[in-house]
Amino acid sequence: MDILKPVLSFILFFMVSPLVQAGKLQQEPIDSTHYYYNKVIKPNSKSDLLQAFVFYRNQKDRSLKRADTLEAVYSLRQLAIIQKKLGILYDSESSAIEALGLLEQLPTSRERRESKAGIYNHLGRVYSEMQDYANAIAYYKKALALADSKLQELVLGNNIAFAQLQADSLDVALEMFSSLYQESLVYQDSVIIARTLNNLGLV
Repeated sequence: MDILKPVLSFILFFMVSPLVQAGKLQQEPIDSTHYYYNKVIKPNSKSDLLQAFVFYRNQKDRSLKRADTLEAVYSLRQLAIIQKKLGILYDSESSAIEALGLLEQLPTSRERRESKAGIYNHLGRVYSEMQDYANAIAYYKKALALADSKLQELVLGNNIAFAQLQADSLDVALEMFSSLYQESLVYQDSVIIARTLNNLGLV
């Protein structure tokens, strides 16, 4: 697995390089941020992700030069999402951890708290895909500690319970899903109820 880390990063470099050169010849769309955000969230092809990668990498560098740490964190979070979607999990992990390091330089604020929670959840998902369920659960719990709504608590609780299921901790997963289902009935969110019921069916 360690051998794949530099290989995948090397491949990404050569996939992105032609796009960097092409980007110098093309004017960016007027609303670049919205345009590339959509390419990350709803990509039509791998090319969309690679173009967005170039954009957010440049945005990160510009933000750091301007000492706009929060904007650099945002760009790193987008890079981490792109890398995860491309299957380059170690790079996604690195981008997320770099973003966390930058957040530590900022004073306490709502934006800092929300960003940390989002990054912790992302790392939980990355470690789940790596089948490192202990780390996945640890980061989901860190995100849960920062949750500021019942909905977030239910979503993250489901993430933790599902990671327990993946780790073959069936009794723990069953107990958690059962409790989450009862809580979701009180909250009356149909999406959470359906998700929890579906997860219960997997135990």
